[in-house]
Amino acid sequence: MKKVDFLKRVTTSLQKAGEGISKTSQEKRKSCYRSELNVLALAVPIQRKISQQGFSLEGLDELKILSLWDYIWKKSPIFEVKAQALLYYQYRIKNLSPAKKFWPILSSWSEEIENWEHSDRLSHIHSSLLEQDFYLVYPTLAKWNCSEHSWQRRLSVVNLLYYSSLRKSYPPAKAILTLVEALLLDQEYYVQKGVGWTLREAGNVFPEEAENFINKHLHSLSSIAFTTAIEKIDKKQKEEWKNLRKAERSRKKK
Repeated sequence: MKKVDFLKRVTTSLQKAGEGISKTSQEKRKSCYRSELNVLALAVPIQRKISQQGFSLEGLDELKILSLWDYIWKKSPIFEVKAQALLYYQYRIKNLSPAKKFWPILSSWSEEIENWEHSDRLSHIHSSLLEQDFYLVYPTLAKWNCSEHSWQRRLSVVNLLYYSSLRKSYPPAKAILTLVEALLLDQEYYVQKGVGWTLREAGNVFPEEAENFINKHLHSLSSIAFTTAIEKIDKKQKEEWKNLRKAERSRKKK
C-alpha cells in the first residue's frame, strides 16, 4: 500500500462523514481547539467509529502500519485526519511491544503538536510506552522538559501519568516531581495546565509526596496550576492552602 494512497483513503472517509457540517460549526470547533489546522468539526464518536473500521490494515507488519500512520500524521493539514493516527495507537498501544520498536517514531510526533486535543491523545500513547520501558522513555521527557517547543514541555509532565487510574505502575515520585518543579515558572498556559494536571494525578498515587511538594511551592504555583492540582484535595486542606496564598498576595500588595 502506497502512503499517498492511504492518506487519500483516510481523508476521503473523514471528509465524507463531514459533509453537511456548516462552516460556522467548523470555525467554532477550530477556535475551541485553538488549532491552525483545517477542522471538519466531526464529533469524537464519529471519529472513533471511523477509526474502528481499521482501513484494511489487517495482516500488515506493525512497522509498515506505523510508517503509514507516520506519513499521515506528518503530511495531513486536517485536524481529524491527523487524529486518526492518534486514535489508532491510543486504543492499541498497550498490546504493542517492545516499546523500543515504536518509541523512535511515536516520540517524533511531538514535533507536530500544536493544540491541546492532539497533545492529550499523544500523552495517552506516550504514557503507556513509559509504563512499558521507563529507562527508554524518561530521558526523552527530561529533554523535552527544557524544550523551546511549549507542547513538548507540556508532554514532558503530562506523559508521566496521563490519568493515573489507567496505569498499573508509576514512575518514581522524585522522577515526576523533578520535571514538574522545572516548569513552575513557565509562562505558557497549557504548560501550567499540564503542571497542575500532573500534580493532581501524582496526588492519587503519591499523596504524601505531592502534598509536601505543594506545601513547599505553595506560593510559586501559578493560579492555573494550583486550581487544577487541588481539584481532588480534601476540602479542609484546600481551604487552608487557599487562605495561605491569599494572605501572601495581601502581604505583597502592602
